[in-house]
Amino acid sequence: MTDADTQTSTQEGAGAGSPVANLVAGSGLVPEPGVIDGAGLATVTGPLLTSDLVGAGGSVVGSVAVLDDPSAEPDAMAQAMAQAAATEAGPGTEVRPADPVADGAELAARFATPVTVAAFGDGQRIRALVVTPADRRGGGGPAAPATPPAVVPGIPIGGQGPLDKLINVSLDVSVELGRTRVTLAEVLDYDVGSVVELDRAAGAPVDIRVNGTLLAQGEVVLIDDEYAVRVTAILDPNAGP
Repeated sequence: MTDADTQTSTQEGAGAGSPVANLVAGSGLVPEPGVIDGAGLATVTGPLLTSDLVGAGGSVVGSVAVLDDPSAEPDAMAQAMAQAAATEAGPGTEVRPADPVADGAELAARFATPVTVAAFGDGQRIRALVVTPADRRGGGGPAAPATPPAVVPGIPIGGQGPLDKLINVSLDVSVELGRTRVTLAEVLDYDVGSVVELDRAAGAPVDIRVNGTLLAQGEVVLIDDEYAVRVTAILDPNAGP
């Protein structure tokens, strides 16, 4: 639940079988894509119960936060979430209780470097977060499940989240190498062998758009003689064109 990667049907580094995905599955919680980094954490209200994930070298490799809501048994949920995230972070990762925080901004201040975030909510409030330093992205940190919904203690089973009915809606994913502007006369001169120059340098990342909205950037790779794109950055859809 921290690395928000490929947003087509699965996120890179996390599948339906990941410990965090299995924990969240069926609970009614759904991923909240609006919170993917430290800036997004500033929008999360609290108070939040927290635990740190500590690696074999004694460094903090992530934090888990759960909304302090007495009606949802947050203590049990926090323990289960932290243990699942520690399992994803890799062997030797331990869960260490940490001080509660007032909100997401205070949680973000715990890290001196940029972070990636996986957030889960009920359609009204963020209820669980896993935060990982960005430099651990794809390198063994806990990852965000792409599929919502195993059982989170304190949350009723069988309830549907507000997006559950839309989860199987098909989306068009396109990869944009670059753009250019030309005159009609230039277009009429196009023929086999014509070269169209784009506004992007060689080696620059390509844009990944979902239903026309820019969501990520990546690099073109070959897999079994077919083109594919490896996601290198997740973007805020509200920040770009």
